[in-house]
Amino acid sequence: MTLKPEGRIFLDTMVLAEMVNPIAKLNRLIKGGYTLVIPNTVVDVQCFQNNLEWLCDQLRDRKIVIQMWMTPDEMTKKSFMWSSCQLTTKPAECFEDAIENLPNWEGILQVKELMLRYGLSKEEWNPGQWDAPKPLTDEQKEILGVPDSATRTDILAACKFTGHMEIFDEYNAGYNCGLATQHHCGYLMTIDGGLTDLLK
Repeated sequence: MTLKPEGRIFLDTMVLAEMVNPIAKLNRLIKGGYTLVIPNTVVDVQCFQNNLEWLCDQLRDRKIVIQMWMTPDEMTKKSFMWSSCQLTTKPAECFEDAIENLPNWEGILQVKELMLRYGLSKEEWNPGQWDAPKPLTDEQKEILGVPDSATRTDILAACKFTGHMEIFDEYNAGYNCGLATQHHCGYLMTIDGGLTDLLK
């Protein structure tokens, strides 16, 4: 089955972590007829960890779709930066071992159980073409005052500091465009709850 990207929004954990009242914004999009799509990083979304019953309802109704790329254990084989608590875990063979010292470990495990119950394997969702993230332009780097080695976290902090959140939205669309295409999505949320049209 070929999934059409129109009406499918790719959810980015960093955007959800920065958003004010994300559940209300997600509800508005769901009521507007959009399908929200997220990979196994769903376990790293604080508003999902804090609203498990709501999340379960959306997953059951297929309003939110989890398209898994890897198993939980594969996720934490490398160091992992958790947007939901702003901490980084060290590599571990076992997912539960990796997260045991995080303050929100219980919520993470509860979302993981929902992911394993409702999430689609790669074979079930048939990944599309992936493209590498697009870097900042030289002009954007100069405006923000960041080096070539700046991480996405560094870039977000610089955008906040300089008051140029429009640069983050543009950069983040380029960063996530390849992932969104891979997950058959045509839209990406911005931190203010708007949508970036990736099909243009």
